[in-house]
Amino acid sequence: MKRYPIREIKSFENEIKRKIFIKDKKFIVNNYSQIQVVQYLLDNINKDVSQKELENVLNIRKSTMSGIIDTMSKKNIIKRVSSSSDGRSKIIKFTDDNIKHHKEIVSKMKKINNIITKGISEEKLKIFFEVLDTMRDNLNKEEFEIDKII
Repeated sequence: MKRYPIREIKSFENEIKRKIFIKDKKFIVNNYSQIQVVQYLLDNINKDVSQKELENVLNIRKSTMSGIIDTMSKKNIIKRVSSSSDGRSKIIKFTDDNIKHHKEIVSKMKKINNIITKGISEEKLKIFFEVLDTMRDNLNKEEFEIDKII
């Protein structure tokens, strides 16, 4: 079967989900989008992080981010708080002081990233990211052409 980047990316994403998130039922954060939110909040722990900022930094649509935050709020991981400077803006905060647990999740993901990239040189990883960035740029630049196809 011929290999296509879109199929390979989706297939690899499915493998990650099966091997990490489905296998470990104790993960209260159960998909990579949620882990990205936790990571970003940890990296910016002393800063007010808005939902809009998360959407932009993680390249996630507003409706999708809203769903992610709703799910994480129901699990009591994060909460929305009105911004002190702009009441219309919502700040995303951890719900408790259990930062240690969130750091453990991020630590596990770093270890898994190390396993996934084991045996791959820095040069090859750099090329991988360059190719991925080029594909992303092509997708954005050629959006009109893609719309004509679809």
